[in-house]
Amino acid sequence: MRRIALCLFALAVAGAGVGCGGGDSGPPLTADEFAKQGNAICKANDAKLADQGKNLLTDANTTPDAITKFYLDHAVPNARDKLKQIGKLHPPTKDKDKVKKMLAAGKKGIDAVESGLKKQGTAYRLAKGSDPLKDFNAQAKALKLTDCAGPD
Repeated sequence: MRRIALCLFALAVAGAGVGCGGGDSGPPLTADEFAKQGNAICKANDAKLADQGKNLLTDANTTPDAITKFYLDHAVPNARDKLKQIGKLHPPTKDKDKVKKMLAAGKKGIDAVESGLKKQGTAYRLAKGSDPLKDFNAQAKALKLTDCAGPD
């Protein structure tokens, strides 16, 4: 089974544009500060998504198509919002390019998930295959954004 469900809930990391790793105001964060703030963003968005989906997951009458619709309506936008918020942080200068690559990998992965869900629906969500968020997860872990990365 694709790990989309876990990845989206873990990433639940809106908008088409993703920030490129910090704006022009304020000094860069330290690596620890960046990780702390990034992880806080992911935790807050995860809690919001869990709250939005709590009834769906506990209802015995929930259909697989309803779960897929939830991913499209809530999990994908939540994941995009995480990326947008992380993109507004000011990463350490030495990590700026790594953050840009991570955000780009996240956007690419989320776009792939969204496209697959729109085209194939529940069949995409349940299909076996590679994890479209694998690159993002590896890069997030390397930046110590452990609450933003999906499971191994």
